[in-house]
Amino acid sequence: MSTPITLSGFNNIDFNSIITTLIQVQSQPITLAQQEQNSIQNKISSLKTFQTRIDSVKSKAQQVNSSLLFLGTTASSSATSVFTASSTESAPVANHTIRVNSLAASQTTVSSSTFGSVDDVVATGGSIVIGGKTITISESTTLQDFADQINSTSNIGVMASVVDTGNGAFKLVLNGKSSGTANAFTISSNNLTGGSGVAFTDTNHDGISGNTADDNTVNAKNSEVVIDGLTIQRATNTVTDALPGVTLSLLKEDSSNTHTLDVSRDTSSILSKVQDFISTYNDLASYVNAEYTIGTSTNEPGPLSGEAVLRTSMSVIRGNLRDEVGVGGTFSRLSEVGITFDQTGNLVLDSTKFSDSIDSNPADVQKLFQGTESTDGVFGKLVSSINSLTASDGIMTKTRENFDNSVNAFTTQILDLQQQIDVSRKALVQQFAAVDQLMSQYNSYTTMLTNLQSA
Repeated sequence: MSTPITLSGFNNIDFNSIITTLIQVQSQPITLAQQEQNSIQNKISSLKTFQTRIDSVKSKAQQVNSSLLFLGTTASSSATSVFTASSTESAPVANHTIRVNSLAASQTTVSSSTFGSVDDVVATGGSIVIGGKTITISESTTLQDFADQINSTSNIGVMASVVDTGNGAFKLVLNGKSSGTANAFTISSNNLTGGSGVAFTDTNHDGISGNTADDNTVNAKNSEVVIDGLTIQRATNTVTDALPGVTLSLLKEDSSNTHTLDVSRDTSSILSKVQDFISTYNDLASYVNAEYTIGTSTNEPGPLSGEAVLRTSMSVIRGNLRDEVGVGGTFSRLSEVGITFDQTGNLVLDSTKFSDSIDSNPADVQKLFQGTESTDGVFGKLVSSINSLTASDGIMTKTRENFDNSVNAFTTQILDLQQQIDVSRKALVQQFAAVDQLMSQYNSYTTMLTNLQSA
């Protein structure tokens, strides 16, 4: 800190300006050290960005190197109005024939009784068994109350609703909650008392409603589908266990026509992952090129342009993408399946060549990408190389450590220089204060002699 200077002011000399100028000259090493420190901090910031982009390349490479990538399948229906399909990695590539004979349905049973209002009292006591559950009435119960009581019964498997059929005529409608013959329900032991009651059709007069086809407006039914000549039935219209890894969604009955289901390799997913990798790599390459490019505002290249970490890391990554891999398949280089470098150093994809390679020889493309049990493919090697770059003893980590050490060293140097300047300032203050005092005394003596001579 500067020490205030108390000077006489009679000597017409601005000692403060002199001291300030001298201190500015002595502070030049601090300014230079701060500039160097800022330069290194810019390098650290750029290095962080560089590593983030390399990590992104590694992440995309890991996705291409995943064994699940080549297991993906896609299922397509030749008659999407009749059925649709989806598939998972466990679905074998194959073609199947599909005929949808019938769709599954849930039972619907409508009361034979008709009511003038939802508020009609249907019972004040008694009970009825619906879907194997006993509904007991203990108070005055309207038609709507009765429907609500059915719906609040635990595990009944039936939903009740009151439907206005028009002209003030209401019916109680019972719908099965689930489709399939196993989920059919009956109405029995109808012993409701004290009201108009609720009746249901009992075609065979056995005291049970819902157990014959004519009792119901819709009968519970299984779906029936013929797959590769084999007839199967399921309780729902979603068939998940007939073909491994394939889910069929049955939409329309079409028993007179046989359609096809094609389960094929999901090449679009593979292509998408490869395109994602290429895009991410090109982002990295563009960033590196920008580091070497002289900026229009600074007239200088980027902070890392002179650092070995930039050249070495990119050389390793590009080498992995160019080099041959000995995996024993038809392909040994990415260029052979349509992945090449252009003149700017960016990766480009020949989609047609790539798709042809996948279609004709998917196993060898997988070997090229992912290797074998004993040998890494292109993307496995790339991931390993990036791990080496970013490991604790890798060039990325060591470069960051060197930058951090340099920043700390400059911090120490700047503090030491500042302490020296503070000491120098104090000394200058004392020296110039002494000079000012001597000059003031000299001026005082001169004035006194001049006065004596004049007398």
